[in-house]
Amino acid sequence: MLARCVMAFFILSSSAKGSPTIRLLEQKATTSCDNFQLAGQDYTLLKYYTSGANSEYQMGRFTAPILIDLPAENFICAVIDPHTGNCTRSRKCLCEEISPGEYHFTYNKTADADTSNATVVMQWSGIGGTLHSDQYTFHFVYTAEMSFIKLNSSFKRSQEFLVAGEDSTELEFDVYGIYNIPESGNAPQFYYVTTDGVEHKVNLILDFVMTAQKFFQQFNPQQNKF
Repeated sequence: MLARCVMAFFILSSSAKGSPTIRLLEQKATTSCDNFQLAGQDYTLLKYYTSGANSEYQMGRFTAPILIDLPAENFICAVIDPHTGNCTRSRKCLCEEISPGEYHFTYNKTADADTSNATVVMQWSGIGGTLHSDQYTFHFVYTAEMSFIKLNSSFKRSQEFLVAGEDSTELEFDVYGIYNIPESGNAPQFYYVTTDGVEHKVNLILDFVMTAQKFFQQFNPQQNKF
């Protein structure tokens, strides 16, 4: 009687080697203008966590997670530098291996016209599909060519009901992006409108505007992209 030898083959799941993960850990943005950013001055910092590379999702020179913008999906930078095969280390993109197979990736971007209201996401493509982190949308960015005036919401009034000749109201206006205004004059002016619809000019705020102009002249639109 012949003995039969049976060979069994088992395919081990790649998930046993790790669970691919990319996660937005931290988001920090400075805002000099109310809830907006000034070009060249403010910045945004995004910090991601990634781990779990396996046979399907690899941490290689051309297979590591990358940061892209949406909806165009333009490449910004990658966790692994494709030129060296090591953690990316640049002025705006920094990768750190915190333990074997675990990485922190930081993106530090100075505000400019390209980041204004832009959206970015980190993605990791593999055999099993594409993984994504949470999306992040940047603040609106003011550049030197823009101007904007608005009434500050926190104005003071001495009483709920005012007595003529005694009580007062203090209004505060935020003036952004005043740029290259001639001293002779085309500066913002303050008016009040009476109930009959007639406009009355109160004063010229040229002195304040010229101060604002000198402040904003130090900022120039950034030409660099993401």
